[in-house]
Amino acid sequence: MLCAPLTYGEALETNDKLSIAILSGIAGNFSENQSPAQDVNKSGRPDVSEEIFHLISNSQRELAERIQTILTYLLLAVSLPLTICNVVVFLQKNMRSATGTYVISLSSAQVFYLLIGSVFFVLEAVVEDRFNNFWYWAFYLYFPAYLGVVARRGSYLVMCLVSADRLNAVARPLHVQTFWLSKYPVRSMAVAFLVTALWHSYLLTRTKIVKLWDEKREIHVYKPIRTDLYLRNKELNDGFSLGAKIVLSYITLAMQIVLNVLTIWALRRHSMATKHVQTSANENKQRQKERALTVTILASTICYVTLSLPYAVHYLVYSLSPEYLGRYSNLYQVMTSLTYNLTLFGCGIDFVCFLTLSTSYRKTFLEVFSRFREWTKIKRETEQETWADNVSRDS
Repeated sequence: MLCAPLTYGEALETNDKLSIAILSGIAGNFSENQSPAQDVNKSGRPDVSEEIFHLISNSQRELAERIQTILTYLLLAVSLPLTICNVVVFLQKNMRSATGTYVISLSSAQVFYLLIGSVFFVLEAVVEDRFNNFWYWAFYLYFPAYLGVVARRGSYLVMCLVSADRLNAVARPLHVQTFWLSKYPVRSMAVAFLVTALWHSYLLTRTKIVKLWDEKREIHVYKPIRTDLYLRNKELNDGFSLGAKIVLSYITLAMQIVLNVLTIWALRRHSMATKHVQTSANENKQRQKERALTVTILASTICYVTLSLPYAVHYLVYSLSPEYLGRYSNLYQVMTSLTYNLTLFGCGIDFVCFLTLSTSYRKTFLEVFSRFREWTKIKRETEQETWADNVSRDS
């Protein structure tokens, strides 16, 4: 929503001295935790003195941010193609299954999350005076701050479904096809993301972009501020925010840990129960395939949860301690970048787990890679023949 031009001072007096909603270290912070800053300097960061930071100085923070930014670019460049590979491999006919459908939806959400991050960092690099640019804030409010949050927390929920499906496959192998998660994977996945998107719809109504007049530079600038709707229903809005954190972040991550522990227990119990059972070659092959898939999903889930926990703990501390963004603002900015990079690394770790632990995945990946190489070879030869024909025709 775009409002009439205001001066910066008038904006602070509007709606009970509403602050300009600019985050410290906003880059990479794909969260709905948009805490308004008090006074903002030209760089868009709070204008605070260095002596209040007891843990990390301004110079240390700047060095850490430079290193983290380089790591972010590298992780985006590596994790995005690896996650796309997951989608491509599980779309192959021999990899299609209920679990494969969940993995496709999970990897697709991660691809979307990584694409948003890539575009956002490109905007940060190319947009001049970005903290005063309308399109920069419009993109941030609708993509990283809403769709990015939905993709990340929706993926937590889908991973719970994947873990539950694998637990059922190990604990009740004869009832796999009758389990609702296995019978309706597309519906289950769609409901998970729909619930996440609707739950976070409050993010679309809490902030608006206003046009301000900067008296010092004598130009119009654009800033996000809290809406009247948010201020009238602040308790309800904050309740939705707290509920989303608890249910879709902390509980889903805790559920994944519980389901993983139960799956490990069920795997061990199933192995001991079937150790001396005679089965046919086909049954044994199918059982080994299911076991390998379960172990692979288990390993990737454990890695993903481990790398996602620091992000959740970081914002839990933020929610419980107001000083985290005030007195210890430098630490907050460094931890925001660090936990975001761990999340990016977690998006690419699935490919490594699947390629290392799953024989069927590795075989399918090599087949897809071979077909791609053959296609590029044929295309290159066709282009060379076309070029040669054009040269001979011209001569």
